[in-house]
Amino acid sequence: MEMTSENKAKFFAQYLRQPVYVNKNWNKFEGSIAHLDCTYLQTGSNGLMEGYLFLKPISSISDEDAVEACKVAYNLSFSYGAKWVTETDPVIGYMTVKSHMSHHSFDIDFESGLVEQYQDEFNESGNLMNHYAVCDYLRSKGYALPWMGLSVGEMVEASWIKLQEA
Repeated sequence: MEMTSENKAKFFAQYLRQPVYVNKNWNKFEGSIAHLDCTYLQTGSNGLMEGYLFLKPISSISDEDAVEACKVAYNLSFSYGAKWVTETDPVIGYMTVKSHMSHHSFDIDFESGLVEQYQDEFNESGNLMNHYAVCDYLRSKGYALPWMGLSVGEMVEASWIKLQEA
Protein backbone atom coordinates (compact mmCIF):
# COMPACT_ATOMS: atom_id res chain seq x y z
CA MET A 1 0.00 0.00 0.00
CA GLU A 2 1.41 3.35 -1.01
CA MET A 3 1.20 6.39 1.24
CA THR A 4 -0.78 8.56 -1.20
CA SER A 5 -3.32 11.25 -0.43
CA GLU A 6 -6.02 9.09 -2.05
CA ASN A 7 -5.19 6.20 0.29
CA LYS A 8 -5.04 8.57 3.25
CA ALA A 9 -8.54 9.81 2.39
CA LYS A 10 -9.77 6.20 2.23
CA PHE A 11 -8.13 5.47 5.59
CA PHE A 12 -9.69 8.57 7.17
CA ALA A 13 -13.10 7.44 5.87
CA GLN A 14 -12.79 4.33 8.07
CA TYR A 15 -12.89 6.61 11.13
CA LEU A 16 -16.24 8.30 10.60
CA ARG A 17 -16.89 11.01 13.20
CA GLN A 18 -13.35 11.02 14.58
CA PRO A 19 -11.71 14.46 14.89
CA VAL A 20 -9.18 15.51 12.25
CA TYR A 21 -6.32 17.69 13.46
CA VAL A 22 -4.13 19.82 11.21
CA ASN A 23 -0.33 19.73 11.51
CA LYS A 24 -0.01 23.47 11.01
CA ASN A 25 -1.87 24.06 14.28
CA TRP A 26 -1.39 20.93 16.40
CA ASN A 27 -4.13 21.63 18.92
CA LYS A 28 -6.77 23.00 16.59
CA PHE A 29 -9.84 20.84 16.02
CA GLU A 30 -10.66 21.11 12.33
CA GLY A 31 -13.84 19.05 12.14
CA SER A 32 -14.76 15.41 11.98
CA ILE A 33 -14.84 12.97 9.09
CA ALA A 34 -18.65 13.08 9.20
CA HIS A 35 -18.52 16.60 7.81
CA LEU A 36 -15.89 15.98 5.14
CA ASP A 37 -16.21 14.22 1.84
CA CYS A 38 -13.45 12.41 -0.04
CA THR A 39 -13.03 15.22 -2.58
CA TYR A 40 -12.46 17.69 0.25
CA LEU A 41 -9.82 15.43 1.78
CA GLN A 42 -8.08 14.69 -1.52
CA THR A 43 -7.80 18.32 -2.59
CA GLY A 44 -6.10 19.20 0.66
CA SER A 45 -8.48 22.07 1.38
CA ASN A 46 -7.49 23.80 4.60
CA GLY A 47 -4.45 21.52 4.80
CA LEU A 48 -6.43 18.42 5.71
CA MET A 49 -4.06 16.18 3.80
CA GLU A 50 -1.50 17.43 6.29
CA GLY A 51 -3.92 16.41 9.05
CA TYR A 52 -3.95 13.40 11.30
CA LEU A 53 -6.27 11.37 13.50
CA PHE A 54 -5.57 11.24 17.25
CA LEU A 55 -6.36 7.61 18.18
CA LYS A 56 -6.00 5.22 21.09
CA PRO A 57 -3.66 2.22 20.87
CA ILE A 58 -5.59 -1.06 21.01
CA SER A 59 -3.44 -2.01 24.01
CA SER A 60 -5.33 0.63 26.00
CA ILE A 61 -8.74 -0.92 25.29
CA SER A 62 -11.15 -0.53 28.19
CA ASP A 63 -12.73 -3.56 29.82
CA GLU A 64 -16.16 -2.41 28.61
CA ASP A 65 -14.99 -2.03 25.00
CA ALA A 66 -13.27 -5.44 25.11
CA VAL A 67 -16.46 -7.16 26.27
CA GLU A 68 -18.49 -5.32 23.62
CA ALA A 69 -15.99 -6.30 20.89
CA CYS A 70 -16.42 -9.95 21.89
CA LYS A 71 -20.20 -9.57 21.77
CA VAL A 72 -19.94 -8.09 18.29
CA ALA A 73 -17.49 -10.77 17.11
CA TYR A 74 -19.68 -13.65 18.11
CA ASN A 75 -23.12 -12.07 18.05
CA LEU A 76 -23.53 -12.88 21.73
CA SER A 77 -25.95 -11.22 24.08
CA PHE A 78 -23.96 -12.07 27.24
CA SER A 79 -27.34 -11.54 28.89
CA TYR A 80 -27.56 -14.69 30.99
CA GLY A 81 -26.10 -12.99 34.06
CA ALA A 82 -22.45 -13.92 33.66
CA LYS A 83 -19.93 -11.47 35.03
CA TRP A 84 -17.22 -11.05 32.40
CA VAL A 85 -13.71 -10.18 33.53
CA THR A 86 -10.62 -9.18 31.60
CA GLU A 87 -6.99 -10.09 32.10
CA THR A 88 -4.22 -8.33 30.21
CA ASP A 89 -0.88 -9.89 29.30
CA PRO A 90 1.28 -7.01 28.00
CA VAL A 91 4.25 -9.31 27.38
CA ILE A 92 2.38 -11.52 24.93
CA GLY A 93 0.25 -8.60 23.76
CA TYR A 94 -3.36 -9.57 24.29
CA MET A 95 -6.34 -9.25 26.61
CA THR A 96 -8.49 -12.21 27.64
CA VAL A 97 -12.21 -11.81 28.33
CA LYS A 98 -13.79 -14.69 30.28
CA SER A 99 -16.42 -15.72 32.81
CA HIS A 100 -16.65 -18.55 35.30
CA MET A 101 -20.19 -19.18 33.99
CA SER A 102 -19.13 -19.80 30.39
CA HIS A 103 -16.97 -22.35 28.63
CA HIS A 104 -15.94 -19.61 26.18
CA SER A 105 -13.11 -17.13 26.56
CA PHE A 106 -11.89 -14.55 24.09
CA ASP A 107 -8.48 -13.07 23.31
CA ILE A 108 -8.05 -9.65 21.75
CA ASP A 109 -4.70 -9.33 19.98
CA PHE A 110 -3.19 -5.88 20.55
CA GLU A 111 -1.25 -5.90 17.29
CA SER A 112 -4.04 -6.87 14.89
CA GLY A 113 -7.24 -6.15 16.82
CA LEU A 114 -8.42 -9.70 16.05
CA VAL A 115 -10.74 -11.47 18.46
CA GLU A 116 -10.23 -15.22 18.93
CA GLN A 117 -12.62 -17.50 20.78
CA TYR A 118 -11.51 -20.41 22.97
CA GLN A 119 -14.10 -23.07 23.62
CA ASP A 120 -13.18 -24.78 26.88
CA GLU A 121 -10.97 -24.75 29.94
CA PHE A 122 -8.20 -26.51 27.99
CA ASN A 123 -7.89 -23.44 25.77
CA GLU A 124 -8.56 -25.32 22.58
CA SER A 125 -8.67 -22.68 19.93
CA GLY A 126 -11.98 -21.86 18.36
CA ASN A 127 -12.55 -19.88 15.21
CA LEU A 128 -10.45 -16.81 14.58
CA MET A 129 -12.97 -14.05 13.97
CA ASN A 130 -11.99 -10.93 12.10
CA HIS A 131 -15.42 -9.56 11.56
CA TYR A 132 -15.64 -6.25 9.79
CA ALA A 133 -18.14 -5.36 12.48
CA VAL A 134 -15.49 -5.75 15.20
CA CYS A 135 -13.09 -3.46 13.34
CA ASP A 136 -15.90 -0.98 12.74
CA TYR A 137 -16.82 -1.08 16.42
CA LEU A 138 -13.23 -0.55 17.57
CA ARG A 139 -12.71 2.27 15.05
CA SER A 140 -15.93 3.93 16.20
CA LYS A 141 -14.42 3.97 19.69
CA GLY A 142 -11.26 5.64 18.37
CA TYR A 143 -8.83 2.69 18.49
CA ALA A 144 -5.99 2.58 15.95
CA LEU A 145 -6.04 -0.60 13.85
CA PRO A 146 -3.93 -1.82 10.93
CA TRP A 147 -5.40 -1.02 7.53
CA MET A 148 -4.83 -2.56 4.08
CA GLY A 149 -1.48 -4.07 5.04
CA LEU A 150 -0.24 -0.95 6.83
CA SER A 151 0.64 -1.38 10.48
CA VAL A 152 -0.29 1.19 13.09
CA GLY A 153 3.42 1.99 13.40
CA GLU A 154 3.70 2.72 9.67
CA MET A 155 0.72 5.07 9.84
CA VAL A 156 2.28 6.84 12.82
CA GLU A 157 5.55 7.24 10.87
CA ALA A 158 3.61 8.64 7.89
CA SER A 159 1.85 11.12 10.24
CA TRP A 160 -1.59 9.79 9.35
CA ILE A 161 -2.25 9.16 13.03
CA LYS A 162 -0.89 10.09 16.44
CA LEU A 163 -1.43 7.75 19.36
CA GLN A 164 -2.78 8.92 22.67
CA GLU A 165 -0.63 8.11 25.67
CA ALA A 166 -1.86 4.97 27.42
